[in-house]
This record gives sequence, structure tokens and C-alpha cells, in this order.
Amino acid sequence: VSGMLESEKFRDDVRRSTDFDVSKFIASGMKYSIHCTTVYDFDQYEALFSKVGDEAAIGEICTSYALYSKSIENIISHYPMAKIVIALRDPVERAFSAFQMNIAEGKTDETDFVTAVKKDFERTSKGWGVSYNYVEAGLYAGIISKLISLIPPDRFKIIYFDDLKADAAGQMKELYRFLEVNPDFSADTSKRYNPQGTPRFRKLNKWLVTSGIRQFIRKYFPPLVKKALLKLNYSYSSRPVLNDEQRRAVYSYFQNDIEAVEMLLTRDLSNWKITK
Repeated sequence: VSGMLESEKFRDDVRRSTDFDVSKFIASGMKYSIHCTTVYDFDQYEALFSKVGDEAAIGEICTSYALYSKSIENIISHYPMAKIVIALRDPVERAFSAFQMNIAEGKTDETDFVTAVKKDFERTSKGWGVSYNYVEAGLYAGIISKLISLIPPDRFKIIYFDDLKADAAGQMKELYRFLEVNPDFSADTSKRYNPQGTPRFRKLNKWLVTSGIRQFIRKYFPPLVKKALLKLNYSYSSRPVLNDEQRRAVYSYFQNDIEAVEMLLTRDLSNWKITK
């Protein structure tokens, strides 16, 4: 999915808004704001698109929208002809990937995936930025149900991570057609963006993150120097793999939702399931 976003930079008929982390204007159910670039009102939101020219497609992306029930209503109330794209991934794999990302970014001291999911799910204080949403971010049925009930089928598209892995180029062409931009544009789908590494020294990595040194390096150091430093700090050859025991332990959080998504989208999701 990161590759999809990166490919936009090389198109002249697509414009994505200036970067920001969370839009409370769209995700109006959000209780917490911990991001310095949070957007609160319509004028701020419109300002994100101040550099728009004559592009055929104009849009933005924010993963928090799927967590808040009024996101769809807020989008269509201000932009009734907007097209919406949602990318879905096996929720257990998505949670495991999020856990590994939190380790890489020094955001958690937990070492066991199953324990991390259980603790996060049982938290009393939840929200974007105050909990990890390992389970909540993988419950898709609610947002999909609302999407289907409020938006005509020609104005939303569901992309499956499994399909992207199997045929990235073909999926990108389908997306371009849906967005009504040139489908013949060839995105470079061979490069991996945002590869997750495992910190060689977790305490050192956490200090680099919390002190702001890692962000400073990312922002100001030349690409070759950044690459060399990342190799020193992270291992990319021994990434943890989700095992069957972990999958079975976490699957129960998502089982009912997966079945509901199957019915809503009439899509066989047996590859997300655990069969006895």
C-alpha cells in the first residue's frame, strides 16, 4: 500500500493533500489528539489542498477514518461525489504487522504478540494515539456496512492486500480506472517501501526514537548515510514471522467480523480464517 502512495508522486494527473497525521474534522468521534498536525475544521481541511491545480483526481489518506463511525457521513456531507477507496488486509496479519512496527519505532516494550493484543484490547482508555488498536483497526464490518448503505457502488472500491501481493500492476490499473485517471500509467511495483526491520538493540532504539534523534536523522541526513545507519540499527534478515499458535490465539477477536465482511462483500475470505 505504501508503494501505491509513492507512485502518485510520479503522476501529473493525481494530487494528494499535504501530509498530515489525523483529521478530527472527518473522524469526528475521536476523543484524543496527540498529533501536532491534527486537522480540526473545514477551513483547515480545505487548506490541505491549496496546491491543487488541474489534476484529474484529488484526494488524501488517513487510516484513522475506519475507526470512527461518522467518517463516511462527514465525507459525503461535504463531498457528496467523492470516491472512497478502502484497503483490507487479513486482520490477524495486520495486527502482527502493527505490533512489529511499534517495536521498530520504540513504541512498546512488550515482546509477545499475543500478550500485546490482549493487553491493548482490555485497556479502559482507548483511542488513536493512546492505544494501539490491534483489534479495533481490524474490525471492518461496521465501516463497510455504512459504506454500502450510504454510497452508490460505483463510488467506492475495496482493495484486498492479498490481491495486491498477487498482481500489484493489475490492481493499480483497476484503481486508476476507478479514479478516472490514465490507466496506462505504469507504477514501479517492484520496490518495497517502509520495510520493517527488527531493532538490534531495543533499548537503544527506543532512546533514539524518544529523544528525537532518529527523526532528525531521517529529516536531515543524506539518503546513503540514512541507509547505512538504518542497517546498523535494524536487522532486515531475521524478521519475526507470525506462527500458527499466535494466529490461533488472536483469530478469535476477529472471527465474527470476518464472517460479517464475507456476507457484506460476497467475497470468500477463507484465506483469513482458521479451519478446525
